[in-house]
Amino acid sequence: MKSEIRHIETIIIGGGPGGATCGYMLAQKSKESLIIERSQFPRDKVCGGGLTPKCYRLIDKIFGGITYDYQSVKKLEVHLGQSRNRTFDLSDEIRVVCRKDFDQILLEAYKQAGGEVVHGRAKTIEERDGKVFVTLADNRQFSCNKLIGADGGNSIVRKYLDPNNKRKMLLLEKTVLNKKFDNIKLYFDTKLEKGYMYMFPNPEGCVIGYGDMNTSKHEFQRRIKEAGLPDADKQKGAYLPIFDNIEYPMKNNIILIGDAGGYVDSISGEGIFYAIQTGGFAAMSIIEESSFKELCGGIITRMRKINQLSEYFYNKLVHYPLVYFCTTDFMYNRIRRKIDDYLAR
Repeated sequence: MKSEIRHIETIIIGGGPGGATCGYMLAQKSKESLIIERSQFPRDKVCGGGLTPKCYRLIDKIFGGITYDYQSVKKLEVHLGQSRNRTFDLSDEIRVVCRKDFDQILLEAYKQAGGEVVHGRAKTIEERDGKVFVTLADNRQFSCNKLIGADGGNSIVRKYLDPNNKRKMLLLEKTVLNKKFDNIKLYFDTKLEKGYMYMFPNPEGCVIGYGDMNTSKHEFQRRIKEAGLPDADKQKGAYLPIFDNIEYPMKNNIILIGDAGGYVDSISGEGIFYAIQTGGFAAMSIIEESSFKELCGGIITRMRKINQLSEYFYNKLVHYPLVYFCTTDFMYNRIRRKIDDYLAR
């Protein structure tokens, strides 16, 4: 028996920060939307959880007086190999959240604004008769005028638009219930092939993550031990779409946001800000009947410039002089101001 096809004006696949933001802004304007989310919230997410100043100011602008628990961090420890390390004082705090709690708060804001969530895994996407059709793994079917792909680095919507897209960096992460840390720690060295390791303290403890072009469990364990960081048995993994030049076909009726669209900083790994901002632009393009590509043009240009810079940042020949200059007293204030500016804008 063929299932009935339910039609929704806008379907959003993925209920993370980007999808929740898009849905919330549509609901605020009484625009019909449905979020299809495969996981029951709260759910874990591979992510450091750092909200930069530009990110939490954007959240305040969109969601008004929304509140969430976070750990305030004012120091950034950068470990550059060769035993050359430096701690930078930040002018504005970085707010580190537990993603399972933070994401649920944003999704609840969407539902309280009148949005609807359906749980299921999107299996197929097709276009016909001027509509986009989504079939779930349990064979439920939906159609829409606009489809938003907010389903992360392994996006089914991205695969539909860009079948030849390849997975990028595999990121491994562990959650440790150890609250003795106050600073964010970032680790870069020439032995990592275009990658890094991090430690973010959060309200429940800390998350430790690592990834490069040759990610392995053994190397992760070795680096945790070498850095003197606490360990945990359980680890999770996800693909991070860094070094993505966003060159896939862009359509008016199918929009990719956040990790699904490749909107991740290839140097810092920041993704939450870009998920929320592109989610907002997707909503605006629907509300105003305007072009998402034009609204998002500045971000696309920024992503491509960061990708170009990252080629130098991760280049082994450039790494050694970079390490030297970054850890000299002469350059400290200049670099600190650059970091502040990078996190704020």
